Amino acid sequence: MATLIIKNIPLDIYERLKRRAKANSRSINQEVIAVIERALATPPIDVDSTLERTRKILIIETLFKARTKKIQLMDISIPRPFDIVSREANHSCL
Repeated sequence: MATLIIKNIPLDIYERLKRRAKANSRSINQEVIAVIERALATPPIDVDSTLERTRKILIIETLFKARTKKIQLMDISIPRPFDIVSREANHSCL
């Protein structure tokens, strides 16, 4: 195993680590390792694919709004996507 020495840790960070270690029944060293493992386990965000998905969502939202406006002009009411999702969520909880 490798040894890592961290210098000049701000006191507030050290105190938070100490509290977390106590709450998790670990030494401060074990808590630091757990925090580092958790941070490194989180996959990095793929900015390009996230932007592409966001663009697609914005296009769909724009088309939906345009379609909704046309339908409202025809005096037909349709539920909003949020209402549909909320309704389905409420039914699945029952």
